[in-house]
Amino acid sequence: MKDQYGFIHEKPIPMESLDKKALKEKQAKERKWYKMVKDWEKDKESSREDAGPTSFPDELKTRIWQGCPNSLRGRVWPLMLRIKEIKHSNEREFGAHIYERMKDKARRNSQDLRQIDLDVHRTYRNHEMFQWKYGVM
Repeated sequence: MKDQYGFIHEKPIPMESLDKKALKEKQAKERKWYKMVKDWEKDKESSREDAGPTSFPDELKTRIWQGCPNSLRGRVWPLMLRIKEIKHSNEREFGAHIYERMKDKARRNSQDLRQIDLDVHRTYRNHEMFQWKYGVM
């Protein structure tokens, strides 16, 4: 059985039980976040490539402090870190597939990968992303 964070458990874990009011509040929060992320993505597509989150920084800061819903974290983090823009910038500067080339080079040459593999396995052995070597990459 897997929990909401990707950790694998042998026994079923109790589901989060919310009363109707708390459930409505959670759904309203997710709708607000969803609209903000959708607008942000649309705004970033129509603006400069190197533009950061300029359309609503105060709203974003406030919502970040209140907490990002788990259902949207996978979309919010790449936007906040400007992954797409940085990747395109690196590809223009260093050529296509730079990320894959850097990963391959690290796998071949890194003296620390063995220790990282040991540490990750000891720390997160019950997480779905770390069940296989390089599962996260």
